[in-house]
Amino acid sequence: MDNFFNLGFLRTLESIRFPLLDNIMSAVTHLGNQYVFMALAMVILWCFDKKRGYFLLITGFISTVFIQFLKIYMKIPRPWVKDPSFTVVQAAKGGATGYSFPSGHAQNAVSTFCGLGLTSKRRFFKVFFPILAPLICFTRLYLGVHTLMDVIVGAGISLILLFALWPLFRTMDEHPGRMYFLIIPCLILIGCFLTYLKLKPAPGDENYHEALKNAYTLLGAFLAFLVLYPLQVRFVPYEEHAPLLGQILKVVLGVSLVMSVKYSLTPVLGHLIPNTLWPRMIVYFIMVFIAGLLWPMTFPLWQKVGKKKEKTK
Repeated sequence: MDNFFNLGFLRTLESIRFPLLDNIMSAVTHLGNQYVFMALAMVILWCFDKKRGYFLLITGFISTVFIQFLKIYMKIPRPWVKDPSFTVVQAAKGGATGYSFPSGHAQNAVSTFCGLGLTSKRRFFKVFFPILAPLICFTRLYLGVHTLMDVIVGAGISLILLFALWPLFRTMDEHPGRMYFLIIPCLILIGCFLTYLKLKPAPGDENYHEALKNAYTLLGAFLAFLVLYPLQVRFVPYEEHAPLLGQILKVVLGVSLVMSVKYSLTPVLGHLIPNTLWPRMIVYFIMVFIAGLLWPMTFPLWQKVGKKKEKTK
């Protein structure tokens, strides 16, 4: 009999699948995607509360380091690779790359939605978001792309970090210097992860290459935090709130700018610095620098645009 935390529970879910539920679960699982996490974190950062936005971003990034290290260290294959007799929902298989343990989707879902619930002041959201997170985690089990142990560990890492780090962020406005006690240790942690990968090269392993890409991504992001944060605190009069039109323009144009940098600059740097992951680090440095410093400098403009439009009605 399969272990309950390994394939046992998955086989129970496998026996109750049917096409309509497969489609629903395949749709819901996308809420645990890293792009959903990034988009929601930027919306919070730009439109609602700076410290909550930083909290979501940094907690998500730190938990990613732990998840990626465990994946490459444990090297546990996906359920259908471990046991070819087990069937996976085919629609979910294409996006389930890399090693299985722990679950990155569970980590993203808990970091994002439990983080939103923990920091929300409204009772509805404090209940709704923490319910949404385990639902997304459950979709990974139903679809057959992760075991119960994968999901428990991925979600657990994020939960521990959320409750450990929120007290520091909650008083960030009164003690802005505390951010350095997070950014610098995170850079050291990422440096250790990158060193570990360099000391144990596996050129033909796609999982290893994915972990290396994530390490350079996180290094670029945290180097940007280190540079932009003191500049933002000292020189940018950060004001998240604006009329609805201003908020919409702020988010749509800001996300478009950040993503255009990614997709336009990546091939150029890849051509200038070929056969290396340094371009990835540079691109994510620029993306986070724009999102955290340069774009917030435009916020007074969106406040004025919204007010002018409202007066003409």
